[in-house]
Amino acid sequence: MTLKKHLLRLVDNIPLLQKLREYWAIRRAMRAFDEWKSDPSTARPWREVFAEMGVDVRDE
Repeated sequence: MTLKKHLLRLVDNIPLLQKLREYWAIRRAMRAFDEWKSDPSTARPWREVFAEMGVDVRDE
């Protein structure tokens, strides 16, 4: 496969990559929530979790 064909194939899969990123962000959020439920004192701050998910957490 030539480089051009390979790059075009990657570009065609961008929506798939976005869906995969969303899926993994949701999985990370679920793990963080489960961690918080089991022991809130050791859980990561919610701002850190949301920032990792790509959510804007600035104070307005």
